[in-house]
Amino acid sequence: VSSQWNLVENLPTIGWYSRYSADVTKQDLIKAVLNSDSSNFVPHDNDTYGYGKYIASLARLILIAEQLGEVSLIPNLLTQLKDNLAPWMYRDTYRATFLYDKTWGGLISADGWLFPDKDYGNGIYNDHHFHYGYYIYAGA
Repeated sequence: VSSQWNLVENLPTIGWYSRYSADVTKQDLIKAVLNSDSSNFVPHDNDTYGYGKYIASLARLILIAEQLGEVSLIPNLLTQLKDNLAPWMYRDTYRATFLYDKTWGGLISADGWLFPDKDYGNGIYNDHHFHYGYYIYAGA
């Protein structure tokens, strides 16, 4: 019996961009949809999960625009991302905010704190690994 355990995990190298270029025959269509999405992207949910998916998608549009050379869209997309991330990070509203739970020492949603069944159980520490992953991705 040992007092030490060593685990070696060979992680793949990943980056922000797709490893593959978009099909040349579809790039014009992708750019048109990107152009439309950049000015019409509106959140449909206001819970930690749905809103997180929204802002992660918005962040992804910035990378797609950059990868396709549509750099004129980036300033507007960045502004949208910052404006939509701010209420959660800076407690602009009570509804859309995270709270520090002093009892258990973790981050939870305001609604999840008030109502355990809200935000898919966020207030009782359900699914934080992917709820907050969306915010981390968007912020990065």
